[in-house]
Amino acid sequence: MKHKLLTVMMVLMLVLSTLALAACGEQSSYEGLDVVLDDGAVKVGGEKLPLDKLIAGEVASLEVGKNGAERILITLKNEQHEEVKPYLQDVDNLVLTVVAGGNYRFSGTASDTQIAVDAPGAEVQLLLDGLTLQCATAPAIMVYNAADPQTAGQYGVTISTAEGSVNSIWGSHAAATAQDAVKHDGAISANVSLGFGGSGRLELAGDKEGIEVKFGHLTFDGGEYQITAMDDPIGASEDGVAVITFNNGEVLAFVDALAEEGDGVDSNGYIVVNGGTLIAKACPHSADSGLDADMGISINGGTVLALGNMYDNISEGSLQPFMALQLAEHSGRLLAVTADEAALLAAEVPAEYGYVVLSSPFISEGEYELYDAESVSGVEYAGLYTEISSFEKGEQLGWSGSFGMKQPVPGAQPEGGEPPVKPDGEAPRKDLFGIGNINGIEITADGVVRIAEEAAEKLIQIFEGLTMTVDRTVDEIMEIDSIEELEDFFNEVTTGLYLPQSWLDANLLPPGMGPQGWLDHGGTNEPVPEPLPPVVVLQGSFSLSAEQNTFANVQPLPEGASDAADMQQPGEGAGDTQPDGPPATQIK
Repeated sequence: MKHKLLTVMMVLMLVLSTLALAACGEQSSYEGLDVVLDDGAVKVGGEKLPLDKLIAGEVASLEVGKNGAERILITLKNEQHEEVKPYLQDVDNLVLTVVAGGNYRFSGTASDTQIAVDAPGAEVQLLLDGLTLQCATAPAIMVYNAADPQTAGQYGVTISTAEGSVNSIWGSHAAATAQDAVKHDGAISANVSLGFGGSGRLELAGDKEGIEVKFGHLTFDGGEYQITAMDDPIGASEDGVAVITFNNGEVLAFVDALAEEGDGVDSNGYIVVNGGTLIAKACPHSADSGLDADMGISINGGTVLALGNMYDNISEGSLQPFMALQLAEHSGRLLAVTADEAALLAAEVPAEYGYVVLSSPFISEGEYELYDAESVSGVEYAGLYTEISSFEKGEQLGWSGSFGMKQPVPGAQPEGGEPPVKPDGEAPRKDLFGIGNINGIEITADGVVRIAEEAAEKLIQIFEGLTMTVDRTVDEIMEIDSIEELEDFFNEVTTGLYLPQSWLDANLLPPGMGPQGWLDHGGTNEPVPEPLPPVVVLQGSFSLSAEQNTFANVQPLPEGASDAADMQQPGEGAGDTQPDGPPATQIK
């Protein structure tokens, strides 16, 4: 019996030994350097490092790794820039700097720790495999130098997530130093192009920005990302050059509700979406965009939901249809895009947001309806619904507007005709804002502007309500006396901001008219019917043809209306007629 028991124990030991060797073999099968973090301890290649000597100051640094291949330099660094909070000024960060090209796998948990890359000209791959990393006084991952192809969509440094892994990173920001003359705001920050890939998950948070590339390009090729920040969650800063490309993966980027500002994705160059899923949410209470790019935005594939309170133009050359919706009434919505009574796509839009961008392979050429749905069932990711199995319609949204078709305006001169004049010959005058929004601004036919005190106050109220800075006082606005000065004032306040014509139509000018337009049409004293409130504006691929304007206003259908064509259009009434326009949901 004892012999049999001993035999069983030996077999168990052999099995356990085999399993251990298998696990060890799996660990060592990684073709690179393994780094395991455990607060207060670091193992590199299975070897525990003598960090106590480093902490005690007996040695200045430790260099570990393979001969001539993957190597890491380990040091301590205290961040002393002025934005370090007093209670963090004595914190020494453990800095693990990759100094040679190759593959590095990081796992484990560590606080007050930074992973850095300073390997000039070398290609580096960082694999995150169950890593929890926190750095309260500097970026948690900092890339100083490495290879950079300097071509959009290409990169020399890759940050990947291992299959099935969940990784968590929290980082801060750092001032410029002698080592690096660039100020870094991202929890992950790089001076060279950066790529993200893999098939695991990364949860990233930053006390300023999330992922930031200072010079070069940023590319997402795979993985799942949840990025939250107190400013831009995703950004690339090189003016006129940077390209942020989304090829694959699921990316959720949103600005914290306590932040003061921030775009969802911000590029000083371009944004290109080719595939994957991108959900970008700007600061909910500032004039920022879900997608913001100085040089242009293209959507060629994938699924996109972008929310903000401003809108950057998306290229009409985009290969995939898209919607750009303006919600003038911030009431919180569940927008559903439907065709033939079936919902194809839906999105939760919190009441704080006024602009929505939607694009998906589910939306192609054709005609669609929009509903403020009661409920939706389907595959949901961060408020975006696809593969919808059922939905309750709720309130249908109709359209008003012309998609660029010229609409008659009461009192407008016929083509080739002369401006109308009063019977007594007096130059006609028109209250420019006599559409129920602002009264007290007049423009005469010879271009003289008169602004009453209450109108000047209303202008300031409107612009400041959109978080724009108005540097003129009420008295100074009242001194404006020409159309040129009025336009200069508008340009001065809205510099660098995109105000769609629909917004101007609703808030400042009669439909489709600028100040000069009123003169061109001769002005009139006839009453102008109040325009319907622009609840939603469709832009982009929803145009009839490339030659036509792409704006249209969408709003709830009036009671009893069978479809959007039953809605009154701006300019209708007073015996005037207009050409029948297409439904706003017809896609180019």
